[in-house]
Amino acid sequence: MQSNFGEVVDHPVAEIITRNWGGLIGLIGVMLIYGAFVPAVRKYSLVIAGISKVIFILLILSLGKAYMGFGVGTAVIADSVMIVLFVIYLLLARPPRTD
Repeated sequence: MQSNFGEVVDHPVAEIITRNWGGLIGLIGVMLIYGAFVPAVRKYSLVIAGISKVIFILLILSLGKAYMGFGVGTAVIADSVMIVLFVIYLLLARPPRTD
């Protein structure tokens, strides 16, 4: 929280939410890695990860502009680049072969 938002939230609920957020990010990462090796789930993985990133960016831009100077600003830029790459892949990818 300190490195991303420049604030410390001292409450037990904040620790639960932060750990849950980390777990969800980890699960999406695992899903993307799995999708990289299993073509049948690749598009699904990219769509779900992309939607997650869009939601994060929209929340930051609508409610958290004050935090853009911290690590969140870098995350918004990186996530935006990833969304563009995901969309390019989804538009240009050929359907998997079903031999």
